[in-house]
Amino acid sequence: MTPLSWDLSRFSRFDSIEARRWVYFLRREGVKVVTVKEGRADWTRVEGRVMNAIKSEAKHQFLLGTAEQASRGKSQRALEVPDLLAAELSKTR
Repeated sequence: MTPLSWDLSRFSRFDSIEARRWVYFLRREGVKVVTVKEGRADWTRVEGRVMNAIKSEAKHQFLLGTAEQASRGKSQRALEVPDLLAAELSKTR
């Protein structure tokens, strides 16, 4: 079995500790993960495992930041809604 993914960040959104559990299982079962951007994930060599961990942590951190920004934007917008409603109501009076 060979799963195909755009890149490893699309295959897994975990931090490197959580991803390690899945990588171990896949490697043990002989599954080769292939990505369009990076080719075959090489978990047999130390360089491949280190690069995978770095990329995994970077993508995980990016996603946490994106989620935080989205949450902050939604919270800010929710605080603005009463003012917007009041302004719209005053136009109709």
